[in-house]
Amino acid sequence: GASKRGDTNLDLANRRKNVWGAGAIFKHKIDEDQNLTVATGLSREISANSDESSFSQTAYALDFAYNYKKTTFGLDLERQVTKNQKNTSGNAKRTRNEVRTVISQALNDNWNVYTMYAYKTNHLVNATKEKSNQFMLGTEYYLLKQGSFKIKPFVEWQAIHTKNVGNTAGTKRRDFNTVVGLRAYW
Repeated sequence: GASKRGDTNLDLANRRKNVWGAGAIFKHKIDEDQNLTVATGLSREISANSDESSFSQTAYALDFAYNYKKTTFGLDLERQVTKNQKNTSGNAKRTRNEVRTVISQALNDNWNVYTMYAYKTNHLVNATKEKSNQFMLGTEYYLLKQGSFKIKPFVEWQAIHTKNVGNTAGTKRRDFNTVVGLRAYW
């Protein structure tokens, strides 16, 4: 909990006091060709505002994955609630919700293609709700598989359409992204 940097490797705007979380995964094998995975999780982060008062972020997730042979269908439900964070509108409550669907197909042992659709909302109390639709198509190829160590390059194409950008009524934005990268697992 005392990290000086956030997920983007930039200095944190607010000092973290503590972070904790818990999760559970249930896997059920239906038969030789099918299985089902259900996962849930919760995390809570308490940080300090510039005047040393506390604010909190609580995140909840519920995820489902159904596998049939080389095809995976996934559904993720996520919610994050931030309370008492100082901003231009005072100590506002912000709620972010996300529903994400995923389909992944293994073309062979090393090559996968996948697609994702996400619907996201970002609601600041007493402001217009920001809404986003995100579409993504990607592919990945395993270059190296040695035990639990794996390396794979990937390419993804994304289109994101957002209404009420920054919780400002009537604004719209469209973003189109191409992402090329390398993933390593161990």
